[in-house]
Amino acid sequence: MADTPGEGEAAQALFCAMADYVGVAKVKQVLNLEKYPTYASFKRNNKKLIEDSFSKRVHTPTISLQRIENFLTEDSKNGSPPNGWYVSSVNIAIKLITDIHKISNKFSKIQAPNWQDIFYFRGGPIGKAGSSNPMETISKLFDVANATNKQFGDINKWSPADIYFSSKKASDKLVEQLNIANKSEAKYSFDDLNICISDLLNSGDLLGVSLKKTINDVEIVEMNFKEEETQKKIKNIVYDSITEKPKAGEKGSERDIKIYFSKDKRSYIKIRHDPHSDSLTANKAIKTEIEVKGAGGRGGSLVSFGTGSPNGSGLSDLVASVDEKFGKQLAKAFDSGFSDYKTSIEKLNKTFAKKLGLKPSEKLVKKMLEEEYAPKQAINSLNLKGDKGKPPTYYDWYKAERILLSIEYVVGSYESLLRKYFTKTTPKGVVEHQKNSIVRAFYRYAASLSPKSGKFIIAK
Repeated sequence: MADTPGEGEAAQALFCAMADYVGVAKVKQVLNLEKYPTYASFKRNNKKLIEDSFSKRVHTPTISLQRIENFLTEDSKNGSPPNGWYVSSVNIAIKLITDIHKISNKFSKIQAPNWQDIFYFRGGPIGKAGSSNPMETISKLFDVANATNKQFGDINKWSPADIYFSSKKASDKLVEQLNIANKSEAKYSFDDLNICISDLLNSGDLLGVSLKKTINDVEIVEMNFKEEETQKKIKNIVYDSITEKPKAGEKGSERDIKIYFSKDKRSYIKIRHDPHSDSLTANKAIKTEIEVKGAGGRGGSLVSFGTGSPNGSGLSDLVASVDEKFGKQLAKAFDSGFSDYKTSIEKLNKTFAKKLGLKPSEKLVKKMLEEEYAPKQAINSLNLKGDKGKPPTYYDWYKAERILLSIEYVVGSYESLLRKYFTKTTPKGVVEHQKNSIVRAFYRYAASLSPKSGKFIIAK
């Protein structure tokens, strides 16, 4: 859950453990929102259940029970709506204990009263009593597999699970896998890791859960369980349009490029260069945000442009995984544009240093901020605005000039190439396939539906 606080994830693990203990037959009697509308009211009547569940079945290193309770209590006062995280934790816990047998009938053991051999994990390197923490072990296995053949920029694009249900058998099996991965002369791959995860899920010993805060009816969505289901999702991802090129000087300028793959414009790829740099150097960061309607509420982002490698995890790399020639063309153009941008930033710094009469011992940013006003001519020509209603400074002037250079050299290096690619109309059928293939590659990445992604469920 991209925006979920760690305490929210830990709270969910706690409520799942409590649901496990009381069993499916009584869970709605105990986790009863009508009877206990706030966490405080729930705690007054279930203090022992809470403490026993946390101490015996919940592993949330760095997040104590006190932190969870403070979070839920404070949320009841300030949340929007109040009690949102508490309500969400209750609803998801009830849904999971009720329907978990549908994921694998081997999980039916959790539905019986009292705890079985299942523990609830959220992050952290060390489990209780020195035992291994499956989340940490899985993270290490991911690192080994990704080093063998880099497929993902981070583990969340393989599996965005926020919490794990795990038996001791699963914990031991994962440690065994890590030993194999580290010592075998044959390279450990995502095929090896995914087979292990799938086997443990099928046997009812391991389940990764990606969370989305919900105060209404809960839906459980299986991800990467069946290839035919994945293909149905992919089939509906179709290129729609690319944002019109703004006129010169138009508000919003040309910093953002959006490639839409839904008619309602709610699913898109947004590409933006971030020129900000505290040290006033040329920042290379390109942020590609992927907003996906209907992917379990999850989007994602890339933070580099990449090198046009089909095995990389930058923007041009994802393009290259579909159209290697175009991916490399984008990467080459970006490198050339960034080189020109770097030179232009160096010139801009010298220009402002001269304007301010900068001494060798003075720092440019400090000197710019010391000036009360930017020149009136610059304010008017660039429509400068100061911070929090204050008059524009020389630094505001500098930042506006830097954005213009970013648009000219960095954004300009790839904007025309992308626009030309996505507005081609011939040969018919071929260009549609090319465009759809690229947006589908981004969708797969954002929704953790890549061919090498692991199995997990979304509770939303």
